[in-house]
Amino acid sequence: ISLLPADVSTLAEHHAVDDVVSHLDRQDQRTLLAFPRGTSTAAIEPGETARSTEVAGESWTLGVSGAPTGRTYRVEASFAALEEPFEPCTVQLGDTQLDETSWSWDDADQIFTTEVELAGADLVVEAC
Repeated sequence: ISLLPADVSTLAEHHAVDDVVSHLDRQDQRTLLAFPRGTSTAAIEPGETARSTEVAGESWTLGVSGAPTGRTYRVEASFAALEEPFEPCTVQLGDTQLDETSWSWDDADQIFTTEVELAGADLVVEAC
């Protein structure tokens, strides 16, 4: 599920109030809520498609084809939805392993969270 950032108050292109945040002010940000299981694809917006792949008990991969360069995605994934839920140990974005401070894990709710640019690189979360 693709969402605009929480602080967006209008979809109007023009507004008269200075402190109102328009969707145009946040073109470079999206939130993706994921409930991954198996393999699936979903349209985010025109020309942009998310694909999710679970390797049961081993890993979860998220990629976005057509992701614009510079767009940051806040990814919130419920690993409770996985066929074989797991706790993440390593997270990679393309060829780069992400530092543990750049992602979080809520053990009680089994929610994985990170903020990354997905243009040209898949996010791979591997089990412990």
